[in-house]
Amino acid sequence: MSAESLFIGQLSRKSGLSRDTLRFYEKEGILKSNRLSNNYRVYQGKDLDRLRFVESARQAGFSLREIQKLLKLSASGRGRCADYEPVAKKKLRDIETRIKALEECRAVLQKSLTCCGSREDALCSNMPV
Repeated sequence: MSAESLFIGQLSRKSGLSRDTLRFYEKEGILKSNRLSNNYRVYQGKDLDRLRFVESARQAGFSLREIQKLLKLSASGRGRCADYEPVAKKKLRDIETRIKALEECRAVLQKSLTCCGSREDALCSNMPV
């Protein structure tokens, strides 16, 4: 095992992801391990960077399928803007839709709080929710 190699437990600790998540990512083709003669999974140090990208993309709202597309474009070394652009535009539309929904929710919650003000025991019949 090289100095850059990590067992699944080490990668789990360094990435903050569970072993089950790492196994799932491997099953889905997002992560690849080598197997030792005892069948232990061994990962490369670069896999930690890959996992950080995957988790950042997930937090940004990308689906695993979208992340897989991005990873394939990157891995091929031939990623073209024409391949990337539709994925990025669709995600941008999705994000804008979510922002609009969150802003509407915020407005309703603000109205609800204004209705009651600081009167904890007041009954509020005009609450918008």
